Amino acid sequence: MPVESSDSESDFDDIESSDDDDEEYVVAIVKRRRLAHAAALQRQKSGPRGKKRKPLSYFSWTDHLHRLSPREFKARYRLDLESFNHLHNLIKSRIETGNKAQASRTRVGGEVQSEVRLAIALRYLAGGQFEDIRLVYHVSKNECYKCLWAVIDAINDVPELDISFPEDPAILREIELEFAMAHNRRYGSMSWRGQVGAIDGVDIPQRNPGKAVPNPTRYHVQRKGGHQILCIAICDAHRRFTHYSMDHEPNSHDSLAWAGSKLGAKIKGILPSPLFLNGDNAFVQDATMVVPMNDSDYDFYHSSNRMPIECAFGILVRRWGVFWRPLEVKFRRRTALIGAAMRLHNYCIDRRIGIELRQMCGCSEIQPRVWMPTPKFDQEGRPLDFLDTADHTPQPQPQRNASRTKLQNSLRAAGLKRPGESVRAATLRKRGLAP
Repeated sequence: MPVESSDSESDFDDIESSDDDDEEYVVAIVKRRRLAHAAALQRQKSGPRGKKRKPLSYFSWTDHLHRLSPREFKARYRLDLESFNHLHNLIKSRIETGNKAQASRTRVGGEVQSEVRLAIALRYLAGGQFEDIRLVYHVSKNECYKCLWAVIDAINDVPELDISFPEDPAILREIELEFAMAHNRRYGSMSWRGQVGAIDGVDIPQRNPGKAVPNPTRYHVQRKGGHQILCIAICDAHRRFTHYSMDHEPNSHDSLAWAGSKLGAKIKGILPSPLFLNGDNAFVQDATMVVPMNDSDYDFYHSSNRMPIECAFGILVRRWGVFWRPLEVKFRRRTALIGAAMRLHNYCIDRRIGIELRQMCGCSEIQPRVWMPTPKFDQEGRPLDFLDTADHTPQPQPQRNASRTKLQNSLRAAGLKRPGESVRAATLRKRGLAP
């Protein structure tokens, strides 16, 4: 009996050990398969250059509009929805996706809508950064740049937004009458006649152009403390730009930059004798240009009628936050970007679109929850950091100008004098510390 018991226990131990071996074998197989499956998944998620990006989801412009109120839409794009759609219809054919079959094979699985392309460009011009914009519209940073340049080229090419100084005498007479009526509304007199444009120069900050130009230091303006782009522009009484030129380096004098421009070279053949441009002391007095003189009364009204161009620069800078920081795009495309912004400026003036930016503690909300220090503007809305602050003391002009003499006599006949000044303001002006 005891022997039989020992034999049965031995058999039972053999069976139990074989079961343990089978269990360990199964566990090993399961573990190995799990490791192989995990390795396969890892290979699917990574490529030769590392971990693969997750597929982007499709962005719906319609859903985007439903989530925005009219005020929120304008804060992002600086246009109301009606104006946005009108602008989109003007340039739609120029910014649509060319190869839709190729676009359908992208990670998103569809083309970027033309409305989204316009939205990306406007949001960048308004002050947005592509690092944030690409996350909103579910596109890559490279696609953001493609959208920006497609829209800028379309805006600069579309005839309805063209900026060119009028050569038609009838149009020039209309512009002259608008300046005269604006003077009449302010001072109750039609004594300022003949002006068809206000001209001035503005310095727009930019990053160091580097190797894009032979000598980058020629674009550095010491008094501005950085690299600049000089833009000579003309506007009408409604502060719409009618001409701009960025052909000269920023250290060039405004008068030389104007004389070397295409319009400056032929302006005498365009403007008949009674018509003229209103410029400051940075320009040279001639038959087509009227500048200040050593006459307090005349200089006041001359400056008042030149103010539209300075205010136009102020509106341009305040509306488009891309100018609140130095331009970072490729050097050869910077003038195209500025030109597109000026055309959009005119578009907003024509459609009476105002600027509504939240301000707090010297900063403005250029994009939702994106605050930047507000550029300095004076009480008239002129951008102090962008305008030429060099000393242009009036110099005696050897040649007499019939237009200026006629204006001076007309102001005297109307009884218009410089408004009264405080003692402090008069003292500062005599010392040359105030205009």
